[in-house]
Amino acid sequence: MAFNGRFVLNLIRFAALKGADVSSLFTQIGFTEEELSAEGCIVSDSLYSEIILSASKLTGDRSFGLHAGEHLNLAAAGLIGQITQTCATVKEAIEYCCAFANLGCSALPMTLEEKKDYYEVTIRPIHDWQQKYPDAARHTIEGYIAFTLREFRALTHHEHHPISIHVYWDASNWSREYRRIFNCPVYDRSDRVAILFARRHVESQIATADFDLLRILVRHAEKKIEELKSGQGIVSAVKQAMIYLSHDQFPSLAHVAQHLNMSARTLQRKLRLENTSYKEILDGYRKAQACAFLESTQMNIQTISEVLLYSEPSAFVRSFRRWTGNTPDAWRSSIR
Repeated sequence: MAFNGRFVLNLIRFAALKGADVSSLFTQIGFTEEELSAEGCIVSDSLYSEIILSASKLTGDRSFGLHAGEHLNLAAAGLIGQITQTCATVKEAIEYCCAFANLGCSALPMTLEEKKDYYEVTIRPIHDWQQKYPDAARHTIEGYIAFTLREFRALTHHEHHPISIHVYWDASNWSREYRRIFNCPVYDRSDRVAILFARRHVESQIATADFDLLRILVRHAEKKIEELKSGQGIVSAVKQAMIYLSHDQFPSLAHVAQHLNMSARTLQRKLRLENTSYKEILDGYRKAQACAFLESTQMNIQTISEVLLYSEPSAFVRSFRRWTGNTPDAWRSSIR
């Protein structure tokens, strides 16, 4: 399990906004701000946990994760966020979030269950991580809930609030902030982490629904899931690790090697034996996806660059020109 470097950087920046001297956090994590922003930067679960706890201590905020989730940019949800915005209903959006949970942070998978008068979203933190870093898990879960509620309201354009929220820890120390942010009863010492929503709210329409774009994004996500499940050999293993570790960035070779329990040098040697490299695998994946989008959809350049995790459209255009000798628009025109 790992966390995206840009996400960790957002936490550090939030700590700075709260008045903390974050130089010690950069020293502790061993990355510069530029390195955390770079494509493919991944932070281990243990280091992430230490950073969020240190940030809480530096800011004097025992609800640091909760407040970070309250302010997190909604664009951080990446491909899953794009899918939710194009769904017809909130229910459909939540179902896709559950189905594609492994493409985001695998530490907090969730399920949606329909009850008689309400829907229940259940969050199931990875047990080993929760047991080893209970405070970091609490901070992260609180932030996850706050972020989910923000997205829920953004999708519906209404100030809908949950029926209730259930957590497994003693919530007495945070009950005041829970009431302010969640605006619903919070039941602690529960046997689960869950958010209960009114049926009419979950079944409400999403203002930004776009069926055609939704189909494109879902096919893209399904292909990522299939690539996680299929294939043999080192190249397939690298592809699976690359997709599994990616969130709003693709991981570096070093982090893929760490995920596969080998050194970067060993992974490079194994790929050379297959007459390829990590860069070629990543380039090949992006090129194939880009050409498919340009040939069979009406997606604009900005949307394609976002789906393929480029920092900006100009970076995607440069890569495409290197692959084909043409700009994406010129290539699209030449095949039609």
